[in-house]
Amino acid sequence: RSERMAKWNEVIRIERQLGTHAQFAGATIFPRTDGNSVS
Repeated sequence: RSERMAKWNEVIRIERQLGTHAQFAGATIFPRTDGNSVS
């Protein structure tokens, strides 16, 4: 659990450093190759 929190805290630090340049790409950045859609 502490590893997940450390990773999440790193994401928050990066987001703060990027400021308004940060953009969430969402699931669209990882295209599915098995033909199923992401839901």
